[in-house]
Amino acid sequence: MAYVRIKPEGGHKKGACDRWCTRAEAKKASRKARRVADRKACGGEDRNEPVEKTMSPLAVDVRFDVDMMRVVLKDGREISIPLERVPKLRSATKKQRANWRVIGGGVGIHWKGLDEDLSVAGMLK
Repeated sequence: MAYVRIKPEGGHKKGACDRWCTRAEAKKASRKARRVADRKACGGEDRNEPVEKTMSPLAVDVRFDVDMMRVVLKDGREISIPLERVPKLRSATKKQRANWRVIGGGVGIHWKGLDEDLSVAGMLK
């Protein structure tokens, strides 16, 4: 088994010293150092705090035209979807369409009276 010598991050500190370890341990330490650097670059702390990364856009408002549904996203963009794609909404009354709420912090939209859920990611496909 091969051993390599690694040094602690940030130089020598009180109680920290370099040590011998296996190559697998050295690779693992290197991966951890890269994750810490990525976390710092994204505004996270050096501790094991999660960094908020929004992978999908979030809905904040819904409006209806005669034949279109418009979803306003948190980042300011607007998605327009023909009501033909959502039969329950197409045949719903104005009152039923207006009875919506955001679910999952903006990941989707729910219409209770229609028992209809739409995800923002699904609308973008």
